[in-house]
This record gives sequence, structure tokens and C-alpha cells, in this order.
Amino acid sequence: MDIFKKLDVIRRLILIASFASLFFLIAGFLLLALATGASRSVWVILSFGLFIVSLVGIAIPVSRYKRLYGQNMLKSVLENAFENVTYEPDRALSADVIENTDMIMMGNSYESAEYRTGVYRGISFTMADVTLKNLMQSGKRRASVIYFSGSWMVFRFPKAFSAYLQVKEKSFLNAQKPRGAHPDMNRALVGEENFTRFFKVYAESTADAERFLTKELQDAITALNYELRGDLMFYFCGNTLHIALHGKRAKYEPPILGKLYRDEVEDVLLADCRAVSAFLDRILEFDNLFLDE
Repeated sequence: MDIFKKLDVIRRLILIASFASLFFLIAGFLLLALATGASRSVWVILSFGLFIVSLVGIAIPVSRYKRLYGQNMLKSVLENAFENVTYEPDRALSADVIENTDMIMMGNSYESAEYRTGVYRGISFTMADVTLKNLMQSGKRRASVIYFSGSWMVFRFPKAFSAYLQVKEKSFLNAQKPRGAHPDMNRALVGEENFTRFFKVYAESTADAERFLTKELQDAITALNYELRGDLMFYFCGNTLHIALHGKRAKYEPPILGKLYRDEVEDVLLADCRAVSAFLDRILEFDNLFLDE
């Protein structure tokens, strides 16, 4: 059976189970409020029991629906844009990868999933959805502050970059300049006016920032920011580029209420892949970014 037909069959089962659970829940409350007689308790217990069974009937196909969607559609789309793709929806990006950059407050709660790896034009990459939170409790009161929720991307280039540089969007409030590995990085007031309006730059020296952050690189960063529509942060260090995209998770949750159409799904999933690959294409064109071998 075609994967889209199989997904649609499962989607319909999910909807049927959802309507059934709603029916049994309403029936249980109506019986509890209106029914009388010796059989009242039996019917109430039966209605709520069927409600619980129908919830299980939702959870199982939803899990299968998401897994089939990821294993088939997502991996297929990623393979159209990149090479040597792996996609592991339940695997997490190691917290050390982020913590070692010292670019963002980690909080005391770390969550990650949707792990994917691949290669593009000799650049190996790792991406995953990540959530960083600080959980607080005072007596019975609980609260949490989200420091980061989005996609974290790590690209490893064949050659090392010619400078250490951080570029962060001003709206990325919880980002911080790297302090552990590179304590000498400071704010560098460089860039075109339409770039500095939205981004801050940190480097080991203003001269490094001026040489590295060319007008062409500024344009590439601005274009990627427009395509991805989230708060962006870049960190060029050694042969590695970290890109943190806050406020936007990967579109890897398949719709349930609406029918899936192959063209629409592929266009949505490929949009971010195309934006990232176009950015990498431009980076590879800029010889000044890399150290001579």
C-alpha cells in the first residue's frame, strides 16, 4: 500500500477513536447527572470505562502514525537534500554539545529529540530539536523559564574558520557571548546598518570581525533569517559552525485533522532544508572565511 494511503487509513482511525472517546465521556457525565435506578452505576462505569479504552485506541495509532511519517516522509525528504542521512526521532542531541559552546544559559532541564545527521558538499551536520528550561519550586508553587526552544544545528567543515565569531539576533534574549573557551570575545560594532539593526557581533578583535563578516556574509545571514523565521544565533569556531534557531521547532509533526498531500508535505519539509543548503552554498564561496591549508 502507498505510504500516503496507509497514513490516511491510520489518520481516519485516530479521528474515529477521538469522536468515540468524546461520545463516551459526554454519555458518562449525562448518565451521572440524569440516570436513576439500580443500573445507573453500571452504565456510568461502563461509559467511563469505554472512554478510557478509546483513549488507548487513540494513543496507539497516533504513535504509529508519527513513526511511519518520520521513517518514510521525513527521511525521504532529507535524503533529497542531503547525503548519508540518518533520522532518529527519539534520540537526543548531547547536552555537552550545547554546554561546551557556553553561548546560552542551560537551566536545569534539558530535552531533545528529532535527531538527524547527514552530509552536504563535504560538510557533515547534526541537527535536533532542543528545549532548555529552568524549573523552580517554592513550596507548592512551581514555575519554569524557557531559555531555548527550537532547532540546534552543528556543521563541521573540512577546513577551519579564520576567526572565532558569534552573531546573534537581538531578539534572542537568552543568548550570551562565549565565555569559557574564549573569554576575550567582546562586542564588535561592525556591519551594514540594515544588519546591525537586527544582529549583534562578538569577536576576539574588531579587526577579525571586520575581515570575517563581509557584506556577502551579512547578506547570507540575513537571507537565512528571513527564510527560517525564528531568532537566530551563529557561532563560528574552529572548523565548526553552530546555528541555534529559537522559537521554531522542526515541522516534523504530521497533521491529523487534515488529509496529507504529497506535494504539500514535501514543499513544507523541504523549505527549511533548501534554506540551510543555500546558506551553506554561499559560505563555501567565501574563501576569506577559512584558513589556508
